[in-house]
Amino acid sequence: MNLMWRRRRLSIQPGTIHIVLAALAFIVLYAVFLTFQDRLAEARLATLRNTDADAYLDEIRMLEGFDTYVREFQHLKGFDQFRTNAPIFMIGRWTLRDSTERIPVGTMPDCTDPVIFEYGRFKLPRDGTDLPASFRLDGQTLIVRPRSGDPIRIELVSFGAAIDHLKLTPPGREAVSYAYPCGR
Repeated sequence: MNLMWRRRRLSIQPGTIHIVLAALAFIVLYAVFLTFQDRLAEARLATLRNTDADAYLDEIRMLEGFDTYVREFQHLKGFDQFRTNAPIFMIGRWTLRDSTERIPVGTMPDCTDPVIFEYGRFKLPRDGTDLPASFRLDGQTLIVRPRSGDPIRIELVSFGAAIDHLKLTPPGREAVSYAYPCGR
């Protein structure tokens, strides 16, 4: 058995070279265009941050998620220090549950055992708790400091651009509870 290998000469036609060069030029130009658009978006967000903090926060929440939103909110709204008012996204009623739940988007559970965040107040009506308090954000944790007693640490659990639930141990209780929004 005699095997012979023939060397083939690779030949590229001139039209193929032009197509490859055009494709490479398109890729380079497209990369430059995307970089330019990215810089424009960054400049727009920087301007928005300085001129309209609320619109900037909404934009950041939609673009980068709730975790980034909370960090920016903390700095822009002064929640790196204790404040009398609760963060705007916390104000209202949150129902306490013993375990995590999957609540369909657009529905609200019954407020059977609510925790209430108001201006300068933290309430647990079922337990008769109504505490004057101040609030501070520490990353993804809200710290509620009552005038008397120990601070309450509340973990903010989010998925994407929205807060899903809170994780906390309410004052006077031993077990961890999970709170879901049930009314504003």
